[in-house]
Amino acid sequence: MASREEIQNVIDATDIVSLVSEYVTLEKHGKNYKGLCPFHHEDTPSFVVSPEKKVANCFGCHGGGGPIKFLMQIENIDYNQALAKLAQRAGIKLSNIADVKKANPLLKYHKIVEMAVEFYKAYLENTTEGLEAKKYLSSRGINEDIIKTFNIGLSSSSHNSLYNVLKESNYLELDMLDVGLVDKNDKDYYDLFTRRIMFPIYDENNNPVGFSARIFKNEENQAKYVNTRETILFKKRDILFNLNLAKGEILKKKRVILHEGQMDVI
Repeated sequence: MASREEIQNVIDATDIVSLVSEYVTLEKHGKNYKGLCPFHHEDTPSFVVSPEKKVANCFGCHGGGGPIKFLMQIENIDYNQALAKLAQRAGIKLSNIADVKKANPLLKYHKIVEMAVEFYKAYLENTTEGLEAKKYLSSRGINEDIIKTFNIGLSSSSHNSLYNVLKESNYLELDMLDVGLVDKNDKDYYDLFTRRIMFPIYDENNNPVGFSARIFKNEENQAKYVNTRETILFKKRDILFNLNLAKGEILKKKRVILHEGQMDVI
């Protein structure tokens, strides 16, 4: 468990108005802010945020509380997860990171996928193939800001570039296999994604879990899209692309707009 001092530092460093505003549309009322409660349906705002007291409470259903309790309820996560997220948000390192790891037993797998995200992004930005891919993206109305927002990348034309990067970072082949980034034949390990524009897929807590990969050249006998197979992280029936970025607006506007594919969402 983090120390009381560390917990208090996280609370002190959290702007409660900024935090709640990610999920609730607030209007200033004197010293406080008010909005519609995110925990129950109401037509008249009864959810009050006090910057001075660092609390956000509903006078109707009594939901909410301090920053940690509010995040626990709104994200449906436990205490350690909420504390870790707020600490990361505030740029505070907790001394006892064991609790953070315990809160997310899949952390090592997420780190592997995150490294793949960074590799694909770098390949898009720094290679001749990347320039070609960017021309295609531009023709589809995807500019630099959108590329950065969605962490769009490009997989290499080489059969084992990502594998080598992960291996050099001391990740185990078994873990690479478990997250669906590489496979193995009689001779060697090889990348499962090559020569495709890579759209990372995140769970609702902003953890990377897989990819949707699209061809951008006219290649015969190639499926237009190839997605990460079912893995320890990626359960297709449980994932909605972009929910991690959209859930705040969903709570604010009380509605969801569903699209069929990644390009439609973007």
